[in-house]
Amino acid sequence: MLPLLAASCAGGAGTRGGYRDHYEAGRYPLAYSSAQAAAGSPGSVSEAALVAGLAAEAMRDDMRARQWLEPIARGGGALAPRARAGLALIELRTGNPLIAARELEAASVQMTGQDAREAARVAADAYERAGRPEDARRLRDRAVGGGQALATPGAMGPYSLQLGAFSTRSRAEQRLAEVRAAVRTAGLGEPRIEIGSRDGRVLYLLQAGQFNTSEEADRARRTLGVSSIVASRM
Repeated sequence: MLPLLAASCAGGAGTRGGYRDHYEAGRYPLAYSSAQAAAGSPGSVSEAALVAGLAAEAMRDDMRARQWLEPIARGGGALAPRARAGLALIELRTGNPLIAARELEAASVQMTGQDAREAARVAADAYERAGRPEDARRLRDRAVGGGQALATPGAMGPYSLQLGAFSTRSRAEQRLAEVRAAVRTAGLGEPRIEIGSRDGRVLYLLQAGQFNTSEEADRARRTLGVSSIVASRM
């Protein structure tokens, strides 16, 4: 079970203590019934609806979990990352570890503190199950080092070349395929997709190379032959 987002705990304890306390204590049927009573029906974007969906997921009732969590995940706001993480747990449990890993990684960027670290840790496990050990290692680095920094191996320098920032992974992967040959020819290794956020939105950042100084990065940028900027690695 991933913890509830701290951001979802705003408001008076009397209005939410029952279902939240039941959920955190592992009393999922009670959590579900009390949260459902508070939220009404699926489609609500509220803490009660979130807890109803999370409790349904914990009970392995995937259909009801999706009914509650998908509207919250689509709606944005403070509850959306936690709803995405809950949906990702369903993907992980039903044999889709790569989808789960990517969703958990994206959610972890929008979380803070222990929530972010735990989402990154589960994402690392999912990447391992998907046969992506390098991705698993960098997510474990994030889980240890803190939630909102971009996931980067410790050996990487503080600068890279950024070849684009995209709102969807599929568009980033399309561009990666287009520039891979040029990046390799320039001696920059494999281009990679990192996940960041801007104004609360997840972005898929296409990056290449690692450099100790901005001057080194700029020299590589001028010789690459592909539109790029020098980016600080966070």
